[in-house]
Amino acid sequence: MTSPSFPPGGNALEVDAVVVGGGVQGLWLLADLTDMGYSAVLLERARPGFGQTGHSHVFIHEGHIYAYNKEPEEVVVRRIESVQKAHRLWKDALQPGGRLASLAPISSDFYVGLRDKNKATSFEKVCRRTNINYAPVPANTAPGFGVMDGLERLLKSEGFCLDSKALLAGLMGHGGLAQRAGRCTEIRVDSYDAGRFGLSVKCDSGIPLDVRARSLVLSAGAGNEKLLSQLFDRIGAPPDANAAKQQTVKTFMLVLRHEDGSMQPTHGMFPDSGGIFLVSRKDPSGRTVWLIGDRQRKLVSHPGEMTAFDAATWFQTFRMELDKLFPSVLSNRAAYEWGIYEATKAEPHTVGESEKYREGGAFPGQYHVHKHPAAPLWLTWPSLLTFAPAVAEHIAADVASNISPQAPADWKPWSNFCMSPLTPGECRWKTTDLLKWDDFIRCYS
Repeated sequence: MTSPSFPPGGNALEVDAVVVGGGVQGLWLLADLTDMGYSAVLLERARPGFGQTGHSHVFIHEGHIYAYNKEPEEVVVRRIESVQKAHRLWKDALQPGGRLASLAPISSDFYVGLRDKNKATSFEKVCRRTNINYAPVPANTAPGFGVMDGLERLLKSEGFCLDSKALLAGLMGHGGLAQRAGRCTEIRVDSYDAGRFGLSVKCDSGIPLDVRARSLVLSAGAGNEKLLSQLFDRIGAPPDANAAKQQTVKTFMLVLRHEDGSMQPTHGMFPDSGGIFLVSRKDPSGRTVWLIGDRQRKLVSHPGEMTAFDAATWFQTFRMELDKLFPSVLSNRAAYEWGIYEATKAEPHTVGESEKYREGGAFPGQYHVHKHPAAPLWLTWPSLLTFAPAVAEHIAADVASNISPQAPADWKPWSNFCMSPLTPGECRWKTTDLLKWDDFIRCYS
């Protein structure tokens, strides 16, 4: 090991912490560390929210997704309790005086539609145990859905949505956080010694920055693979081979808009109807847009990998479930505009019990944080955006137990490096082309 050495007169920065990854989770952690008095910076290779945040529903709930689960009830309850902890952090942040107080959440009724009577009974039992609010309502009474076929039970609960771009901007506006987030085109691990990382960082202009950091947090999912390899060459890989192992899954989402603007905003999940999950947004003209996903997911070795699981393949299966659940949509398909976008997600590696997931790829049930046993290095991959503040709180507390804040950094080198401020990326659905049905089905048939 060699000690980090900065060239005389070079552009050098010493900080308590470096966070790599500018999604909601990374920015929330940056805010937590800064509020605790740490000198911290965030490095992002594209734009904040470019990865998983930009294609998320950003629907914040109390654990409804996990209440419908095949696992033992006690396991399900524990998972829901961890979601509820994160949910409380979200609600606190949105209160007056909170770091997201300027945001206007899209609050709404949230409907859960179930076909199987026994599973509906089990779902309600778990909701009662975990104090998730719900109320049975007559089927086909949920506003905005139109006719829904074959439901045994329809339940009404509550939740709220956030616009991902507004969310990112709100976080970056907290306490001048935007001044501590910078775009980088390259990060190289030069050294690790005496609890300090030596990093070489470059930006678009080619201006280099040498960083000495007392702690390092990797929060960029699949984007951190190259950096992980460099780090493990310096400090050694974790004893647990799965600690730094991740999975990348490909999913898709439908964007649907009625041409005459008559769609009503609504939110819901239908676990035994293909796992359909639906939230609403408003487009720039004020028309309601539905974002609809399902449980179809495919393991890939890296983002963008070409596989047989493409948008057309996804839509054929999705269409059958959509038609069974909302027959009024596909019977009147020419009245809508249609679009699909791909959402590739990095997650902690999971192995499920089913044959389908025997090699990994099961839906993760909780967030993943790993502290390297020999260095102040934290690795994390989110499973649901809902967990983001809980992950940040977990890591911030862990950092505090390992290092104390030092004297304020000399920010001049950072100012020289970050000459242009970062701006949040657009929500992915807003950049999706919406097509007439004939053009759409020609692309995706």
